[in-house]
Amino acid sequence: MSRLFLRLSFAVALCAPLVLLSTPRGALEAKEPTLNERVSSFKKAIRSKDPKENDRSFELLRGAREPEVVDQLTWGLRQVDVNDARVRKEQEDVEAAYEKLFDDLEQAKMQLDASGYGERETKRYNSKSKDIGRKMDGAVKHLKNLENDYVRHMALRQQAILVAAELLGALEGDAFNDAFGRLTQQWLQAKDLADKLRWFDAVAEVGRPPVTVALQAIMRNAELDSVLRVQAIDALAARRDGQMMAEAIEMLTLPVEAQQILIAAIRALRTMHDKRCIEPLMDFLAREDIKRSRTDAHMALVSLTGVDHGPYPGQWKKWWEDTKATFTMPPEPRPTGRVKAPEDGKTFYGIHTFSDKILFIVDISGSMDKEQAGAQGKTKIDILKQELIGTVFNLNPTDTFNVILFNHAVIPWQQRKVDASERNKKMLKEWVEAQKPMGGTNIHDALEMGFRIAYRVTGAPDLDTIFFLTDGKPTAGKIREPLQILDVMRAWNEQAHLTIHTIGIGDDHDEAFLEALAKIGDGTYLKR
Repeated sequence: MSRLFLRLSFAVALCAPLVLLSTPRGALEAKEPTLNERVSSFKKAIRSKDPKENDRSFELLRGAREPEVVDQLTWGLRQVDVNDARVRKEQEDVEAAYEKLFDDLEQAKMQLDASGYGERETKRYNSKSKDIGRKMDGAVKHLKNLENDYVRHMALRQQAILVAAELLGALEGDAFNDAFGRLTQQWLQAKDLADKLRWFDAVAEVGRPPVTVALQAIMRNAELDSVLRVQAIDALAARRDGQMMAEAIEMLTLPVEAQQILIAAIRALRTMHDKRCIEPLMDFLAREDIKRSRTDAHMALVSLTGVDHGPYPGQWKKWWEDTKATFTMPPEPRPTGRVKAPEDGKTFYGIHTFSDKILFIVDISGSMDKEQAGAQGKTKIDILKQELIGTVFNLNPTDTFNVILFNHAVIPWQQRKVDASERNKKMLKEWVEAQKPMGGTNIHDALEMGFRIAYRVTGAPDLDTIFFLTDGKPTAGKIREPLQILDVMRAWNEQAHLTIHTIGIGDDHDEAFLEALAKIGDGTYLKR
């Protein structure tokens, strides 16, 4: 493959799409599309049968600053829900057809057994079983594609939430009130709980008084579903709402039957990290009826104080009597969960980086469902989810990131980089935990999309460090020959200068390929 061809490929495959995804510094000035033009492009994309076009549909509304965009987001989400229902129905039909084929195969085998394996009967059985096997293989492939559709739909919903949040954050005055009113009416007042929860994700980081008032009203409304009240408590605690501490302390007197609210109140006191939260939590430990929330209060005290005196009040109160007058709060909450934050920088599968612009490209092909050696019965996908979620949650709020999954298809979480905010981490966690391994291994197309999202024609890359993980060799995509993929990556990275770290899982991946890919990106290769 000639160097000229590779450079032309780079220009065509990467540079042109980037003009659509972002506006590079120094690029030609493009006329800002009107709302009608955005809506027209959006509706065309949301209805498209092309997955790549469909994947970027809500992104086409990004940058619009009209309150009416909320209506389009709501309409688009309904289309996604309709498509999702179609996928679910199609899955049920294909699974039923597969079961019927399996029964037909069993029936054919029984007829062969009854015939005594005569020559004609055996020939008829072989022909029929071959036909049934071909149809069963087709059904399995169809189900894999439908699973990919489900993953895409989940990412689209989260894309709509991020666009709504950006819109609210950019508007002021009457325009903000109009957009927020539309969003509240259409999302929070929807019948489906999933629609209501989307509202919380969209407004969680919008620090405007009307949002705070709405959250407070939800928190105080005992007639609402406790799931919604918990979401409001979490959001108010995260924004350090002035009234939240007093209300959370008051909630500690609720009966144990309101355990979800109790635990949310404890979590709020822990989040607010204030010295005034310590004594109420010690008093709470004196209750005898608090069951599992005793553990939550204990962990909150450990986080607040930096010391551990157990799950009962006696030692805590004695310590507090001796210490209260001189006690100084730790500057940050003490981590008590299973994920330990690194001293500095971030790590993924033991590979360390100081980058604050990270792209994860990870394999969820069918072989990732196998047990990982030395992992005490956990599968490769189990370990991957744990590592990925742990690394993302250790990112700083000012960091940016994105995630691309691949099997025989390529499935981006978002079409661009996003901030490592608590809301975005939470949505990424939900998306990753829903994934199921399936299908083949499309390495080239996954890397191609990674470069499109990460690289800018001018200026610094949007994302400058890639972690690439796979447990296999290329079996799908535009290019499947490892040496050709490396040639393409080498040519692309001569301009992009991205750091590329690679992780190979198990014994079936191509070590030479991953070592060479890491070398191209001046990164680290790790075998696990």
